[in-house]
Formats: sequence, structure tokens, C-alpha cells
Amino acid sequence: MTRIRLYEHTLAVVAPQEFEVPSLALWLLDHYGDVPTVKVQVFAGQPSADTDITDDVPAILAGAADEYVILQSPGFAAIPLWGWIVMAVVAVAVIALTPKPTMPGNINRTQTSPNNALGNRENKVRILERVEDIFGTVKSTPSLMMPTYNKYIGHKKYEYGYYCVSRGYCDLAELRDGDTLISEITGAAASVYLPFTSPNGGAPVLQVGDAIIDDIITAARAIEVDGITLKALNQAQLPTSAAYTFTAGGTVTQASKQSNINSVSGVGDDITILMADQTVVITAAVYDTSDPPVMVTPAVTETRNYSGTYEIASATDGAATLAGTTWDATFEATCSVQVTGVTDYADWVTLPDTERTEVWANVTAPNGMFKDSGGKSATTVEFAIEIEKLDPATLLPLTTPIVETVTSSLSGAVTDERADTIEHATAWTGPCRVRMRRTTAYDYAFSGTVQDEIKWADLYSITPVSNAHFGCKTTVHTITKATARATAVKSRQLNCIASRKLPIYNGTTFSGAFDSTGLLVSGTIAPTSKLVDIIAAVSVDPKIGARDLALEVDMAQIWGVQQQLDAWSASCGQFNYTFDSDNTSFEETLILIANSGFCIAYRQNGKIRLAFDKAQTSSTALFTHRNKKPRSETITRSFASDSDYDGVQLTYVDPDSDTSETISLPLDDSATKYKKLEIAGIRSFEQAWYRASREYAKLRGQRITLETTTTLDARSLLPNSRIDVVDNTRFKSYDGEVVGQSGLELTLSQDVAFTPALPHSIVLMRRDGSLQSIPVTAGSAANRVLLQSLPSEAIATTYGQDGIRTIYSFAADSARGAMAYLVQEIDISDGQYCTVRAINYSADYYAGDTLAVPAKATVIN
Repeated sequence: MTRIRLYEHTLAVVAPQEFEVPSLALWLLDHYGDVPTVKVQVFAGQPSADTDITDDVPAILAGAADEYVILQSPGFAAIPLWGWIVMAVVAVAVIALTPKPTMPGNINRTQTSPNNALGNRENKVRILERVEDIFGTVKSTPSLMMPTYNKYIGHKKYEYGYYCVSRGYCDLAELRDGDTLISEITGAAASVYLPFTSPNGGAPVLQVGDAIIDDIITAARAIEVDGITLKALNQAQLPTSAAYTFTAGGTVTQASKQSNINSVSGVGDDITILMADQTVVITAAVYDTSDPPVMVTPAVTETRNYSGTYEIASATDGAATLAGTTWDATFEATCSVQVTGVTDYADWVTLPDTERTEVWANVTAPNGMFKDSGGKSATTVEFAIEIEKLDPATLLPLTTPIVETVTSSLSGAVTDERADTIEHATAWTGPCRVRMRRTTAYDYAFSGTVQDEIKWADLYSITPVSNAHFGCKTTVHTITKATARATAVKSRQLNCIASRKLPIYNGTTFSGAFDSTGLLVSGTIAPTSKLVDIIAAVSVDPKIGARDLALEVDMAQIWGVQQQLDAWSASCGQFNYTFDSDNTSFEETLILIANSGFCIAYRQNGKIRLAFDKAQTSSTALFTHRNKKPRSETITRSFASDSDYDGVQLTYVDPDSDTSETISLPLDDSATKYKKLEIAGIRSFEQAWYRASREYAKLRGQRITLETTTTLDARSLLPNSRIDVVDNTRFKSYDGEVVGQSGLELTLSQDVAFTPALPHSIVLMRRDGSLQSIPVTAGSAANRVLLQSLPSEAIATTYGQDGIRTIYSFAADSARGAMAYLVQEIDISDGQYCTVRAINYSADYYAGDTLAVPAKATVIN
């Protein structure tokens, strides 16, 4: 203990206040808080220039002197290095990372990466969202980095895609389109690019199928074009200069039905008629019966011209009745009858992109291309694409039109789809509008079957992408054949097994290193799922932790925990998960990683460490009424499981099926209400089984919850540590201080009682807070016990240079288990006391840790 003499006013003649404290630095922080409101001077001994340590942080932290003098003066003038003292003092304390760890609950399902979804995984665009951060090995459904587009190669449809798998370097395996390996799909290919390379610059690290020669582009698909049938003019319009019969009452009848009037028009459409004046016989000439006949009465004729535009009232096979006519005669005439506004051109489609350089169009004949009059013969259909330049500001055609026309054709003598992609680079960059038409007439004269229907399937505005790469990302460029399954699903389902590659820690050094951008600059990296490697990676990652590994992460301690985990099970020290939310803090990231490996992350001496939740044969600290705040303890006992749960269901992603599987305990399905858990990062049956067993054991055995307020001794506690706490809520407890020693006989601060025929022991707290348990027998008085072996260090029986007297706890050995608790939380917000929350410790929690893991088939149905 250290003595402190505090003079509250250097000019006032008053006696100093005296304090006996375990730490000068802690006392300063507790007494003055984070920001002193008075001037404080600190001296190691009596005040003098030589003893002034006000600005000497190491000396204040060391607290090596027996006595210190504090001079306090009015007015604010803080110790110049007070902030460093505060940081250092807080670093000495052991605190769990915030937010405080809780028992595992359901994983937040608001994330957007399909990697973490339980089903319905598909590739999608994740605009303005966090790039996936894969750690360990996961089944990846990459996000789209560019809009997919379709091209036809050899009349077969292929989809081009470019996908982001994860930040950082990843090994990819089992690249699939849905459930089918890309390597097994004819014509399909995938190119995998490591960070800082891309199809625009650099070679792929993995190539599946033939090389993909296309660069990365932005292909904006026009939604107006979705399979427009391109009809020939003689299919879309009535034949010109053909014979039509005009009947009194307003009916027009075709002599030739190529094309039929009711196939190109309907009720409400307008028809435009153009004809020359027609001489119509109103009354025929009358002849007598002489031979030869003599005209008695000459024929009466009139001129008729029905040119004009009329609305169709009804349309039937080869005829239409027009509304609003005043026709009073019937005659046949060769003239032009056209459906108003109908042309062989498709409508104009605007492509507004200001950086567009190319136009791509997909033209298809879905049902094949042939003529058949007893045997299939080839036929050809030609078509034309018109591309007109638009004003970038108004998106209107220029005063002097600039139009480029591209012509092509489809041919065939097969029933399979014929298709082609027309790629045209315009002479200008910027917006345009596009239309298309079929220029080959339909062959009505052919006596057999003609199959030559073509469709305008897709229109793309193509903008080049100049980036040589896209930063620290593993990406995939694909060509995938559009199978019947893919066409039916209407969604992208590229997936693979992705393993993050990181520097490997061997207990001393790392195998490689990245620079601040994530580029590998030295050494080697390898796929790893181990907590030690992943914690190091996220800690130094400038976008996650941005911590100094040497100063803020205790790699040696974490390595030691990793060795313990590996010795228990090869899979239990693993983490396999995709971080995809930009709302996840560094502390929350560490909590998720540690939790998957049965650990809690905490800080001690300013460094991140892991507390492994494992079976413990002895306690690390003792709390009696001598180091607790009076009347601060509450103990809650329950006799039913958590919220009446009587079973556990743990869901995880199984690597064999790459689907979500559930372990339900108990195995006999006798539970009526399950506590459902999803632990992020678990990707093996063995790890999931051990975790489910552990949670089920705690569900059954956790019956006591303790909350007690202790002295600052609790600052040294670790999460998941076992401690002994004497139940001071009872009227009688055997705990206190050792007040005397005579040989091996100890005199205690209060009487104790021995239970006949049972062994008893006394637990003594050492100077460093650790414990020693020694068997005892009854001494010469009710408050005396006889040690059966030597204590490991001198017992303090008086206050003085050695500090406070030795604290003890006495009990029958059979009752010791009732004092054991497992630390869950430590709250040090109070400057003088710590609040400890714990649950009853039981070796049964860990009983399943050493049992054989059952066969998966017997657990998962």
C-alpha cells in the first residue's frame, strides 16, 4: 500500500488528509476524474524540486515510493500529461470490449450480402454498401460490379458479368452457375483477378474455360427493347396498288390478303385511301332484242373518289367497315389503302449516356429460320439499324440530322434459334436514338411453310471503362451460357467457395505484410480461418481497426489461446463469415470473431486479448465482505430454464452441403420450446456441435445470477474467469481477515464452525490477488484454524508496509462449489468500486467438450 498526504490548499494552515491506497495513478484518476478542475502537483516524498514528479508519467504509474505528497491549489491548471495518465491508467484495468458481450443470439438479418442469407441467394448490385469482407472460408455469391449483358456467339446466348467477391486476396474454388460447375458448361468461362488487377489490366490468377477477351464496359440496357417482333413492310401494312372493292355503306374488301386487313389493323385504327377519280356505272345501258342489239337507253355513269382517312368500325377476314362514310356505290378499283401511321420501323429508343461510344443490338429468330415444302431450305432475312445523333442538352435530333445505318442479316435452314449481336461504334460520343426495321419482304408466294420471324431482343448503350483495376478486391469476369434453367430463374446465381488469404502468424512473426492500400508488399499469404490470423488482420486493416499491432494487440497471448483451441479441436478456433455492414464497429467485429471461438475479447494494459471460456479447476480471485461494498450484493436463483426454454436449436452453414443446417438438443426431440441461436462464423459440424452442447448445458445448469459491488480488486478480473464469492446475503458467512499467526495456527477475524466428518479448507488471497487453498483443522479457539501445509507467501496480519491484512474464506470442501462463479461482465464506471456480474460456475457446462462428436447423420436429418 502507498500513503498519500493531500494538502487541499497550500497556503491554508490545515492538517493534510491521509490515504492508504494500492496505486498512486489509480487514486489520482479516481480522486480527480478525467479532467482535474484544480492545479495538482505530485511529489515523491516531501515537496522539493528534486521530488517533483508532476510531469513524470512513468514515475506516477510506477508508484514506487512509500509516501507521496499532493499539493492542490485553486484554479484550473491540469498536469500537462494528464491525458496520458488517464489513458495509461485505463489501459492497466481489464475491461471487456464494448458493446458488452452477450450470450449468443440470432444474427442480425438486415445485412445485404447474399453470403449470409439462409436461402434465395442471387447476385445483385450493392450500390453504396460495404464491399464484402470475407474472413475464413465461405460460400460466396458475389455482388455485381457492372450490369450484366447478353451477347450471341455462334447463335448461342451468353451472359457477361463482372463480380466482386471480397476485399483483399481470396482463393476461389468450385465456381458455379447455380448448381453446375462453370467448367462443365460448354462455352462458359471465368477469369479470377486478384486485387489491383482486372480484365482491363493484368492477367487472371485462375482461368476456367477459354480466355475472355472482352474488357470491362458499362452496358446500359434499354428497357424499351424486350423482344420486339420486326415485321416486313408487307406484313405490317396493306399492299399498295392492289385491287379493293368499295361497297355502298362503307365496306372495303381486299382482293389480295397479303397481308390481311384484320391482321394489321383493328377497331379504332384509321385507314387512309388514295385513288384517282373512278367512273362508276350508276345505270347500265338498255339494249333491245334485235340482232344485233340496239342501245335504247345509254348507260348512266358518275365520277367517284373515296380518297380520305376513315376510322375502322369493324374488321373481319379481308374486309373492314369504315365509320362516317357516305358511299352510295359499289365498285372495284386499284388504289392505295394504308393503315395510317403503320411502318416497318420500330419506335425510336433514346440512349442518353453522354459518354456512350458504341451501340449493341441483339437480333434473334427464336423459332429458327427455314422454308419447308417437303424439306427444309435456307432463307435469309435482312434488317437495318438506324442510329441518330442527339443534342446532349435537349436529347432532341439535330437541325441537320446525323444518322448512321448498319445493315445485317440472319440466315438458316434449322429450327434452332438463330441470333447475332451487332456491335457498332459511332463516329461521335454521346446520346443517340436507335430504331430498327426488317428490310426483307415476307414471301407470301412460297407454297410451303416460311419461318423467318426475327425479333429485336436487346439494345445496349456501351460506355468504356478506363480503370486499369478496381482496388483491393478479388473479382471474377464470367461468360455463362444462358441455359433453360438460367432463363427460367431470371436471376444471377454465380457462386463459389472463397477463402480469404492473410499473413500467417507463427507465434513470433507474420509470413507477409500489406501496405496501407491492402497490396501484398512482402512475404507470402495463405488461406486461413484461425482467430489469431483474422484478429491481427482486422486490427491493422485501415478500414476496420487501424490499430498498431505491436502496441495494441497482444499477439503472444492470442496465439496461446489459439493453441489451446487447436489442441481441443481443429475446428473450434475458426471463424468463417462475411462482414457486409458499414455499421459494424471494430469492437463489434472482434466480439463476433471471438464469440465463434468460445472466447470474449477484452483489453488489458491497453492491449486486445482473448478470454477462452473453458473448464477451470480453481478460482482466480476471492471476494468476501472485506472487499465488497456493504449491502451491495444480490443473488437470484431460478428453478426453471431461461424463459422456460428446455432445448436449443443452433443454425449454421454446413460446408458439405453449403446450406443452413440446424442442431437441435436434446436429440430425442423432447423439448417443447427451443432457444434459437445463430452464431456468426461457425462453418463446421464439429464446431457447431460443441457450441450447441455448451449452450444446452448452460441452459440446464445456469440457475444462479450474481451481482456484487467490490473494491478495485475486481479491475484485474478477466471475462470468463472463475472466481470465488462468499454469499454475504446470508446472515452467517465465514470470511474476513487473518488477524494473527502463531506457527501454522491462524487467528481469524471471526469464529468459524467445522462440520463433523467433513474436510475443510481455508482460501487465502495473495498480494497479487491470486488464491491458495490449504486444508485446515480446528485450532485452539473458535476463531482459529490449523494449516495442514505452509502458505506460499507471508501472511499479513496487520495494516502497514505490507498493505491490508490477508483476506480469507473458510468452508467445508463440499460447499466450495457453491462459491464458484463465472464472470460475465465487469463495470468499472464507478471510480471507487467495480460491479461484477456472474453466473454460477459448473463443470457440467464443459462436460461435452471431451466427449466424442456424434456422426452428423445422426444429428441432422
